[in-house]
Amino acid sequence: MALLDVRTGIMVERVLVVDDDRTVRSIVTRILSKLGVTYVHPVEDGATALREMGTEMFDVVICDIEMEPMSGIDVLKAVRESTYPAIRDLPFLLLTSHTESDYVVAAKSLGCDDFVLKPVSPEKLRERIVRVLSKRKGF
Repeated sequence: MALLDVRTGIMVERVLVVDDDRTVRSIVTRILSKLGVTYVHPVEDGATALREMGTEMFDVVICDIEMEPMSGIDVLKAVRESTYPAIRDLPFLLLTSHTESDYVVAAKSLGCDDFVLKPVSPEKLRERIVRVLSKRKGF
């Protein structure tokens, strides 16, 4: 079973969730599971996320923008600078409560695919994932 968009045929089976807040990780993991994502791998920090990307394959990364010591912007930058295409080209969504243009401009300039505003809703999360993957597949 996988998150599926019938119109585009988009399927998402493996998602890496990165957030230093245990409650947010739990909520996002639960939402993704209910949406049909087969494997959700939650981690609490950027360094762990980067290590996991080096050992496992993911369809999408969903990462909080505000974390310490490595922010979501730092994680995104490391991903986009990776020498491994499987990591560098991962669809990347940032979780944020910020709508200020400085955050958006910085993230977009580094190749962020989209943003998910907190609090996270199942509908918005699904819509953002499908939209990002649809763009990448040329729909």
